[in-house]
Amino acid sequence: MSLHCISFGLFDTLYSILSYKILVTMAIKFCSASNRASSKATAAGATTEQGACGGRKYRMFVVLWLALLLGCVVHTFKLHHNMFISSLNNNSNSNSNSNSEVEFAPPVLPKYKDKNQHQLSPSIKSRKQQEIAALALASTSTASTKTGSTSTASTSTASTKTTTTATTTTTKSTTTTTATNHRRRPLNIVVFFPDDMSHKSLQDVSGADYVQTPFLSALAADGVRFTRNAVTSSICWMSRATLFTGQYVSRHGSERLNCPRFTLPQYWKNTWAAIVQRVGGYHVGHIGKWQYYNGKGLDKYFDYFNKFEGRHWFWAPGLGRLSASDMASVRAIEFLKQRPKDRPFALTVAFYPPKAVGQSYEPGGQWSPSEWSKMLYANKTYERPYDVDKAHKNLPDFLQSGITRNRYDERWNSTEMYNVGMQNYHALVTEVDRACQQIVDELKNQSVYEDTMIIFSSDNGLMMGSHGLGGKWIAYEDSIRVPLIIYDPRMPQEKRGTTDDSMTLNIDLAETILGAANIDPPSTMQGRDISDLYLPAAAENEEAAAKKKKKKLSSPLEEKPWRTDFFYEFPNYDIPSSFALIQEQYKYIDWPRAKHEQLFDLKKDPYELNDLLNDKTSRTELETTGVLERVKKRYKELRDEIQEPNKAKPEDWCNGSLPYP
Repeated sequence: MSLHCISFGLFDTLYSILSYKILVTMAIKFCSASNRASSKATAAGATTEQGACGGRKYRMFVVLWLALLLGCVVHTFKLHHNMFISSLNNNSNSNSNSNSEVEFAPPVLPKYKDKNQHQLSPSIKSRKQQEIAALALASTSTASTKTGSTSTASTSTASTKTTTTATTTTTKSTTTTTATNHRRRPLNIVVFFPDDMSHKSLQDVSGADYVQTPFLSALAADGVRFTRNAVTSSICWMSRATLFTGQYVSRHGSERLNCPRFTLPQYWKNTWAAIVQRVGGYHVGHIGKWQYYNGKGLDKYFDYFNKFEGRHWFWAPGLGRLSASDMASVRAIEFLKQRPKDRPFALTVAFYPPKAVGQSYEPGGQWSPSEWSKMLYANKTYERPYDVDKAHKNLPDFLQSGITRNRYDERWNSTEMYNVGMQNYHALVTEVDRACQQIVDELKNQSVYEDTMIIFSSDNGLMMGSHGLGGKWIAYEDSIRVPLIIYDPRMPQEKRGTTDDSMTLNIDLAETILGAANIDPPSTMQGRDISDLYLPAAAENEEAAAKKKKKKLSSPLEEKPWRTDFFYEFPNYDIPSSFALIQEQYKYIDWPRAKHEQLFDLKKDPYELNDLLNDKTSRTELETTGVLERVKKRYKELRDEIQEPNKAKPEDWCNGSLPYP
């Protein structure tokens, strides 16, 4: 039975009982009043018939209200009986990892097609049915204007805030953020952010036989795909805080699940979401996964906030059972339809898939895709890229057990588990791909696609059995590398459809978004605007350039080259903490609690199977040539630069009881 159905039934049952109690109380009071009136009337000399009038009114009152109550109870029973039968027929259990479900194509969504217009999705309802469903959906969520009173729907909160127009200036302030007279026009922003998505899980990277993501291929053909993109901390919640703040976890301080320090007002004001809203007048929304277990008060930060996470299937009032990707698509389209048309908008669509759910040891049991997407992968066979058992034995002792090994045992610890797990995982990736297409199609329907920057990335990668491990967390390539595709209408034609192997990071996304909004970033951010890699330098008049005695630049990179290395940090107490320096050739990993270090040559050993420091001959050569000394020196330089002393006061650090504004 649907958990949603049960909860509705319990609510209505309790409501009925409460209503009955209220009616009985009212009847007793009415009876007492009637008896008093009858006694007074008799004492005053009224006839018995007149004195009994109150009693007849009482009986009529009781009969009337009992009839109404009975009608409500019967109606409620019928409604939830039908929902229960439908739930049984659909084999619908939102909390289970069952792979069977009703074939459902969400309304108001176009068909999903690849470049050759081959239909991959289930059949879509007629246009009239879509319109009816859209009206039903609109009735479940209410947009409200925050000008005194706020109307909030049970399924989502959407509001339009009055924002003063930002003044235009070219001065960057360390205390305030202002709009700037930039070389580029302001854009709308859409960020697609699935969970636990491997950098390999793109059709352009691994081929259509591995994964089908035709829309993301089309998006990359219209933009740029960054092949070396990575995260600075490979774990969901820390990385999501980094998305909004543009900061390393050592700066934003949101290390624990129930402690989103970055959402405290004094820190939230420096997130890109708050800045584009306050300075640029943007209508800002967030849909899907939030992760930090707090939702209270966040509707004050977003104009539209609709959080749902932790499952692959959800129940949507008026629509029925939806996959998590379809739910995200429906809500995103709702946001786009309800947004004020006279303001720019910024929307984050945080898909829960393809992240696993639960702890099933059944092959592929932690992923529950739709039947249509499962069929695409039913006959695929996935082979491991190398001998993972041998690779696991070569790991340091402290990595051969613990949560990373447990996740391997749950998901990848046999040929069948690996194959079915990869099938179901990539079926969910294809569902995310379809949902992104549907949302972008709505942008095109509203004629705003050419005015919208689209970013596709993920919070972290995934160890899909590599090194005999599961999960993420550690600084290995499969864990830290994630997809990044950027479509930017300002992009020169010669850049479209290209790939870029620069070292882009998740800390760069916040400044990239602010750049698209024509707003200078605050000094608290630690990344860089990625558009510097594909946009020409800002136009500057000849006279101004001559006064500065500067030659005309063709690219921002001529003045400031892009990074060629970066620092990785994972400060955690339950999982071995690790810190790393990642360069184009070498990766140095420091395990401070284990007092262990590793060094890999990424050019010769892309799978990181041979720890050079674990081999005496290799280590001696690295020491003799000075390579090890240079790498460790650079590691310490970046560590000291990134992990500056945190200036947070004790009260800034939250706990489970911290109240939110």
